[in-house]
Amino acid sequence: MTRGTVRPELDREVVAAFRRERVARGVAEAAQEIETQRLRTIDITATARMAKSTFFELFPSRPASVEYACEFATLRLTQPLAQPPEDTPRRTRLEWAIDTLIAAIEAEPLLAALCLVHSRCARIETPQRYFQAVVDAVAAAIGPGRCTEVRAGAIVTLIALRLAQGRGEELATLRAGFVGIGGFYADGDDRG
Repeated sequence: MTRGTVRPELDREVVAAFRRERVARGVAEAAQEIETQRLRTIDITATARMAKSTFFELFPSRPASVEYACEFATLRLTQPLAQPPEDTPRRTRLEWAIDTLIAAIEAEPLLAALCLVHSRCARIETPQRYFQAVVDAVAAAIGPGRCTEVRAGAIVTLIALRLAQGRGEELATLRAGFVGIGGFYADGDDRG
């Protein structure tokens, strides 16, 4: 830019969305070290690299920011699952759902941990809804069948346990086990 050139102003909503995302990522990062229910505004603003005044322009309270962060994290995990392959066998849809969920977790491990592990301890209304949203998205991607939601819940629970143990990098190696939990065996038979 040359001297005297006016910089174009960014749309306020674009800037606010970017800042909200920074807060969501800050909550996810801080939750790795501090229990979600004990997070303070200063913990969030420090990891988000944001002034408290900017934070309070975006959120009326710390719990509101944690709730937003959990919703943001949930969307990052569930949106990729929204377009399962159509007209394919159930086993193919199950494998696709598992591969897609693992890829989303590998792409955003801190947000995945926030959604599946840390949100359950947050002092927000119905914190389990974030975990359940992922279960519902996996079940929908698998498609109708016997005990689909129970099987999806078992898969997501085991994934959450690995994340809680700090062993998220092992998820891809457990893929065959997840397919087995989904009710499919080496011969492709749905036994459940």
